[in-house]
Amino acid sequence: KENEQMNIVSETQKTEIWTPKLIFSNTNDDDETITDGRAVVKIIPEETFSYSEADLSSLDNVNIFKGELNIFQMSRSYSTKFICDYDMSWYPFDSQICFMDLVLKGNAEDFVDLVADQINLRDNEQNFTFTTTYTF
Repeated sequence: KENEQMNIVSETQKTEIWTPKLIFSNTNDDDETITDGRAVVKIIPEETFSYSEADLSSLDNVNIFKGELNIFQMSRSYSTKFICDYDMSWYPFDSQICFMDLVLKGNAEDFVDLVADQINLRDNEQNFTFTTTYTF
């Protein structure tokens, strides 16, 4: 469907799609990404919305879209504590940076490029919620 909100993948279909796994390496337990009921997978169609129709041998009335032209996007929110080292010698008159160290698990690096986006946290806590979004 042209409206990407109508292209959300079902729970059953989600489990059949390969998704890259990320490890949050600077957490106590090396937390990992998961695909569960809180993950949303949707298909974003290319701009021209081009497709072919299934042949007459198909029992279903379906349109066939080329995978290389359309995007699978998976999003899920996580809440975790990251381990960070702070230099408190100038506190509260400076700012510190805490990195989220993300590592691709297995051979996912052969298929995935991590593109950094900035998360600005204006709070004294190390516990916050963020969303990972894969586009593949």
